[in-house]
Amino acid sequence: MGDDHFLRMVVETPAGDSLWYQYDFSLKKFVSRMPLPSKLPQNWNLGFIPSGINHTHDYRLAEILLIGPQKPQGTLLKVIPISLLYLNTNRERALVVAVPADPADRPDGVENAEVFALENPNIFRTIEEKIALSLFKVNPENLFWADQTEAWHFISSKIKN
Repeated sequence: MGDDHFLRMVVETPAGDSLWYQYDFSLKKFVSRMPLPSKLPQNWNLGFIPSGINHTHDYRLAEILLIGPQKPQGTLLKVIPISLLYLNTNRERALVVAVPADPADRPDGVENAEVFALENPNIFRTIEEKIALSLFKVNPENLFWADQTEAWHFISSKIKN
């Protein structure tokens, strides 16, 4: 998180891509992990929240799905979390769902999950299927959605560790 209190993310897999990329800290480059089961939607960018300079043991604070226009791989941008999908029962691993901090880049001015869900009624199930189950290979019984406030709590707890 920056001094301006915006969360930052690094784009690893741009929207519309058919390969899942992740940044390899030891190689200092993006590497292809595997083909995606289907191309990412044109407004889904995958990446990570960097842990910052105080967390040299693990550079990934959390995984993140950005709902917004396609951004090039390696882009660092400010985002606002709108929801959180816990990927395990102990709630230590999660996927943050976010929108760009720049209002011009947000889909239809979306600022929270409730508004987004009204515009996209199947969005949560689609995220579970395309990301949590297909990429992260989690048990569907372990998935648990949380709101924007819980997303900030999760991120804050990771920053403090």
